[in-house]
Amino acid sequence: VWYAPDIHFCAFDLRIEDQDGQRYYLDYSEVVKRCDDAGIFVAAPLFIGKYEAAMDQPLRFDSTLPRALGLPDLPAGANLAEGMVIKPYREVEIRNDKGEIIRPVLKRKIREFAEDSRYHEAVKWEKPAYPAAQALDLLKWGASCRIVENRLDATASKIGYIPHKTPEKASLLSALMADEVMEEVQAALPSEWVLLSLEDRQSLRGYIDEEVRQLLKTQLK
Repeated sequence: VWYAPDIHFCAFDLRIEDQDGQRYYLDYSEVVKRCDDAGIFVAAPLFIGKYEAAMDQPLRFDSTLPRALGLPDLPAGANLAEGMVIKPYREVEIRNDKGEIIRPVLKRKIREFAEDSRYHEAVKWEKPAYPAAQALDLLKWGASCRIVENRLDATASKIGYIPHKTPEKASLLSALMADEVMEEVQAALPSEWVLLSLEDRQSLRGYIDEEVRQLLKTQLK
């Protein structure tokens, strides 16, 4: 997706942590208002309405961000958005089967930007069946699904333009992407993460680093 020729900050959530260490998210209506008041670029809602109506919104559409940044439109269909995020306009608390509070946030992506096991078909690695699978195996599988070309492009957009064949670009991209994937799998599989020993966590990081390096070898030519 082409957003802009340079780097911009765009807010899409605001989490508060009080003096007691309690964390909570502001209503998105409040996030938009505060960002607008402060002159901070914020992701404007594409649609506000009932959940069913939100799910019925067309998933394939041209990115709205270039226009929001005052840039000219690209030809229709040439700059598809990755997808959309559906979440409550006002925060609600939902508890899962374990009694844990979760945020009801749904990410929908078009096929071209899906981060799933289709991108690792050559590995011939099926998702382990829980609970027989070891926690480390599950975390490695979760990491592998995130180490894809589209993620690499998104990571590159955060550091700006660097000539493709420079060691500096490979080093920056590798470290940043590995950090992002490591953080995401921890958040996605917290129950499995806490079961890992220090040695297992180092093994997971080593696996992620190597997978990222292999991806960079094929992409940075």
